Amino acid sequence: MKKEGHKPITKTLLYIGSVIILILAAVSFIVIPAMLPGAQEKLPPLGSYKGKKIEYVQGSYFTEAVAYYDNLQKERMSRENLQNTADGDMLSIFIQAFRDTVMTLAISDEVKKSGYIVPEPLVQRAMLPYFSNSSGTYSAKIFRDTPNNRKIEIRKQVENQLVYSRYSDDISNLKSSNAEIQFIADMNKAARSFDAAFFSTAEYPKEEAAAFGKNNPELFIKYDLSVITLETESEAKKLASRLKNNELVFTDALSEYSTKQYSDDKGALNNKYHYQLKNIVKSEDAFKELTALAQGGISGAIETSSGWSIFMCTGAAENADFADASMANLVYNYMTVYEAGIIEEYFINIAKDFSAQAAVQGFTEAALTYNAQTAEIPPFPINYGNTQLLGSIAFGIIPQLAEAQSNEKFLTTAFSLAEKEISEPLVLGQNIVVLQLKSIETDEKVSSELLQYIYPRYTSQTDAAAVQSFFMASPHLKNNVFDVFFKHFMGN
Repeated sequence: MKKEGHKPITKTLLYIGSVIILILAAVSFIVIPAMLPGAQEKLPPLGSYKGKKIEYVQGSYFTEAVAYYDNLQKERMSRENLQNTADGDMLSIFIQAFRDTVMTLAISDEVKKSGYIVPEPLVQRAMLPYFSNSSGTYSAKIFRDTPNNRKIEIRKQVENQLVYSRYSDDISNLKSSNAEIQFIADMNKAARSFDAAFFSTAEYPKEEAAAFGKNNPELFIKYDLSVITLETESEAKKLASRLKNNELVFTDALSEYSTKQYSDDKGALNNKYHYQLKNIVKSEDAFKELTALAQGGISGAIETSSGWSIFMCTGAAENADFADASMANLVYNYMTVYEAGIIEEYFINIAKDFSAQAAVQGFTEAALTYNAQTAEIPPFPINYGNTQLLGSIAFGIIPQLAEAQSNEKFLTTAFSLAEKEISEPLVLGQNIVVLQLKSIETDEKVSSELLQYIYPRYTSQTDAAAVQSFFMASPHLKNNVFDVFFKHFMGN
């Protein structure tokens, strides 16, 4: 528990969206939250900044931050009637606390390097609330009764907070030029509206998928195998030797030693198809040995993507029947992962034919002929990344445009078209898109007056985000949060 009289200080942190960091009392006494496995196990350092260790120990800033976020989490769970903090929430708490600690160390270091010294009158004013009575008035009696060592702690805490505030205030109060704001406003003046036709790759004909399977039958051979998976090569080789010498039967070894990484509870291989098995087995020679096993044959120790494995052939391999609808679906799923380009090319060719027809027959009529989905795209300016300072693409009402905001090819093509010109087919997520420019006009969604209000706030947020990204990517930072957390929390 905290000592009586302690009052936490809060301060705005540099963080995306102007979120808040609590400037915690780095020297006040807080019991380490009971989050550790075992009896208060001591964790190794979670990292360091410029050689200063970030540790989960009594009195450290990191521990204070963990306690703060842990309490926030408990309050939330209490409000929402949730159960105990999950491992994912605990990891999130550690990540946030680590981030806050790094920012505090880094910013304090930057300010001190500048030679800035907190003025004494400012320190004294900031200390007054610590010696105030219940009505908020400074009390000389409370000051006299406060032990000297506590006064020293408060002074140190206040000085640290004021050093941090100096940097934070400078960043958040950077001025914006009116000319810069007008420049952003002018970017909205080149808005364009379009007609669009969409061809969904999800509608790839199953007949085409089956034809691909027929041309590549080996990929879809189905093997009947059981597998024992172990963590190390030495374990696998030792077990393979025992199996070869008939010192142990495969089924007993499977139940006793296998981690079942690639099998069900009975040891049957989950990834039965040729292309799946090839992704698991690292060596081409080992793969050939494995697929050549006769029924009842047992392989040697084979290195797999995860650990080492020993396989037994439990039945004859089966060739795929591509007339079966389920097999056509499996081939299609394979193609979406490994041969997406073939699917895209199929619809690109259709879209090219559509474009040629649209140039003669008209966009709407051609869309009906080719059964294409269509949409009218309202005017929008070039807005890569969908910044709130500019009008945005209507991806909220046109889901096929969800990835348009960060697709350079799409934006370059769209804003290079002449009026009524039809674009080449464009790949946009799971759709092939053809555009026709309707008109060029001014987008009034974000006016100059609105920009005058939101631009300073927006730049403050982005400056803050840039500062945080800079320090979190610093070569002076060592981040071991994930290693420490998963070893000492998830491993128990």
